[in-house]
Amino acid sequence: MARRQVIVELGGEQAVLNAQLEQAHSSLRETKNRLKKACKERGEIPEPGSTDALQRAIVAARKEGELAASILSIQSQLANLQTACQADLSRVTLWEGKLEEVIGLALPSRESIHRFEEAYDHLGTQFQRLEEKKQEIIDAIQDTLQHLDEIDRIGTVPTELDLMNARGQRDEIWRLLRRHWVDGEDVTVEASDYQDEGTLPDVFEKRLTGSDELADRLRREADRVHALASLQAAQQSGQSQVVRITEALEIANAEKEQLDTEWQALWAPCQIVPRTPREMRAWLDGFEKLREQVEQLNLQRQKSSELEQNRTRHIQRLEEQLHKLGRESTTSVELETLLMECEAVAARLDSDKHKRDSLEKEVKDREADVESLNETLQSASESLESWRTQWNEMMKNLGLPSDSSPSAVDDFIENVRTLFSKQSDAEKLAIRINAIDEDATAFRGLVEAMAAKIAPALGELPADDAVMRLNTLLSENRSKQTKRQQLEEQIEQVKEEIQDSTSSIQTMKDRLGALCKEANCSDYSQLEAGERLSAEYLGFKKAIASIEQEILEAGEGSSIPELETEVEGIDSDNLPSEINALRDKIEDELEPRQTELAETKGREEKELELMDGNDQAAVLADQANALLASIRADAERYVHVKLAGKILHDQIERYRRENQGPLITRASQHFSALTLGSFDRLMTDFNEKDEPVLAGIRTGGERVHVEGMSSGTRDQLYLSLRLASLEKYMENAEPMPFIVDDVLVDFDDARSEAALNALAELAQKTQVILFTHHSQVVTQAKPLQVHVHELGASA
Repeated sequence: MARRQVIVELGGEQAVLNAQLEQAHSSLRETKNRLKKACKERGEIPEPGSTDALQRAIVAARKEGELAASILSIQSQLANLQTACQADLSRVTLWEGKLEEVIGLALPSRESIHRFEEAYDHLGTQFQRLEEKKQEIIDAIQDTLQHLDEIDRIGTVPTELDLMNARGQRDEIWRLLRRHWVDGEDVTVEASDYQDEGTLPDVFEKRLTGSDELADRLRREADRVHALASLQAAQQSGQSQVVRITEALEIANAEKEQLDTEWQALWAPCQIVPRTPREMRAWLDGFEKLREQVEQLNLQRQKSSELEQNRTRHIQRLEEQLHKLGRESTTSVELETLLMECEAVAARLDSDKHKRDSLEKEVKDREADVESLNETLQSASESLESWRTQWNEMMKNLGLPSDSSPSAVDDFIENVRTLFSKQSDAEKLAIRINAIDEDATAFRGLVEAMAAKIAPALGELPADDAVMRLNTLLSENRSKQTKRQQLEEQIEQVKEEIQDSTSSIQTMKDRLGALCKEANCSDYSQLEAGERLSAEYLGFKKAIASIEQEILEAGEGSSIPELETEVEGIDSDNLPSEINALRDKIEDELEPRQTELAETKGREEKELELMDGNDQAAVLADQANALLASIRADAERYVHVKLAGKILHDQIERYRRENQGPLITRASQHFSALTLGSFDRLMTDFNEKDEPVLAGIRTGGERVHVEGMSSGTRDQLYLSLRLASLEKYMENAEPMPFIVDDVLVDFDDARSEAALNALAELAQKTQVILFTHHSQVVTQAKPLQVHVHELGASA
């Protein structure tokens, strides 16, 4: 194990030496092959001649070749224009004519298209308004039906018709009874219809009771009857309105069919089945662009024909110069092709000369490399042989075969190290197992001794089962002992209660005997009457004492005899006036003074209670000081937070005053344009929680909050606010790009066009990037001079 590192390092050298030897063999073979290939290529190249005369001829031809370049440019432009025209023609829908017929095709004027577009827009607005009104009425009818269903679920509502029917049936039975009782007629046949319900009097009584109950219900349930009638009237009114709106929609459909006929007739001379006026206006723009390209194509064709006549004359001159150099020209009529051939001949001759010189140099370099690589190969072989000698000596010392690989030797050493480690672990585990066996033997001895002492019947069970059984017995005995203690405590408690009750009974008997003796009664039954007399006597005595106490309190310390002597000379007629005077004095002077003295007394008594010698006052004083310090800190914190909140609120209000007004004004302009005048402006409003919200104001003054807008209108509101915010930001900062992704997905064609115009206006100030997957948006945006980039599917 001590020589493991040396063996590992020596084994690692083998791979390096083998790699060096293999690299030397490979490099020597490759260099020899390159030398052989260079010698062969050098022999294949003949001795090149001079190209000066040919170069002078090419330069002269190039001076004349500017005309050929112009011809090629014109032809390229002509081909591109031809391809573009054909591509644009293939993209033109609705018309299948040829390219030559484009210029002469008579199309409707833009004014006619605009007239039809306004008519269609008017009809579309009318359809939308009628559909919205119809949907509102249908929703109201659904609400009415829901309320009717709620009323039916509560119970059937009586109606006047039901009462009339009930009274009619009652009167019909009464007429039968009158004919039978008064007129003496035989009504057996008519009464047979009611025999299932009983006799005619019984049926009449039922009909009378039913009609009376129905009348009572009409009176009791007047609110439900009124609500039912109102809902039924509302339902009938809504259905009538739906019929009227449906008729109006049919009239509008007829007008649209007539307009469609006129629109089709406008395009009939061109053999075109038109689409909507807005689409045909865009189609007309594209067709006019194609017509301009066709006119440019005709001009380019005329110019190309004039240049072709000059090209033939220059080609003849170049062929004469090529024949003088002993080279045959091609049959091509292209001037540029002939020039390229001449240049290729000159270049090929120059290249042969340069290549032969390069091969000469390469042969000399490869011969020197072969000699150097032979020396390297010999050195690598000697190093590998030296390593093998050292490795064989090392394997001999380890007792391994001399041809053992380094990886096999490393595995052998690792196995030896693992063996020693496992042997050490086995010795530790053996020691631990012996200790566990000893503990188990001691435990079994303790269990057997315990079982023999407590439950000899458990001596035959295994130690584990015996322990579990002993634990069960212990739990049961503890439970029984606890229950026994509880029963003994209950017995003692009952004995004490019996003893207390016996003592109480004897005490009561003694008290009753004393009471009888004191009341001069011979029996317990006479005590109740004596108690009543005693209560009356005590009441009288208490009343007398109370009166005397009042007299003494009023007498200011004088006794009753003294007071009797004092009142002998007082005139009773003057007492009321004196009493009133004294009462006024009490209320004005004595009672306020009494209140003041009582408060002073309370304060003094409180201070006296605090002066009891303990430290509670000091503790309370410390607590008061601590609370005062906490209050002071909290007050300072409150002042800081309140002041910060006031400053923040003022700054927010200042920012709102400075920015909200211009921002809302500009956003209102954008919003009105994007909604095509459906909304006049924006304004800030407050909801039921007194929170600021944004609302749109229609032309008629109707206020619509954001949650009441459609999804498309909300998108237009959001776009208006973003545009206004960006414009406000760019007034005092550098412009930033405005990137939107499919923001027009919920816009109709008219609002999409308005939004594109707004973005085009913003593009005058900053870059605007609009992502969309709708071809209609691209078609609408092209007249605004935009750059359209189409992304592939992989993008």
